[in-house]
Amino acid sequence: ASAYAAARELTPDEIKRNDQGGGSIGLAYQGEVHIYAGVVANGELDQSQLDKLTIDVDPDNEFIWSEEPLQKVFKKFDELVVQHKGSPLNDYTLRLIGSDLEHFMRQLLQ
Repeated sequence: ASAYAAARELTPDEIKRNDQGGGSIGLAYQGEVHIYAGVVANGELDQSQLDKLTIDVDPDNEFIWSEEPLQKVFKKFDELVVQHKGSPLNDYTLRLIGSDLEHFMRQLLQ
């Protein structure tokens, strides 16, 4: 995982859906964005904390990111998660979020 990762806690609704089997939580790979259920600790994915989503921006370190655009990406991630509130927290939804986030990142790089 790159150094550009940030965790976001799931909402109570998302935790409830996950606990009720409302969608498998796993990994979503969308080019320049990886979204994980769990947290990255010591370079390893720890899925004992499935109440958190972790995003890895530019995992292959293709670009040099300053703090300001990176914080914009994290903010956009939070906004997209809120937009999908009520949707099943499954691979499809995570890929939608990842795709929208990757599009946003391309706009930042232009």
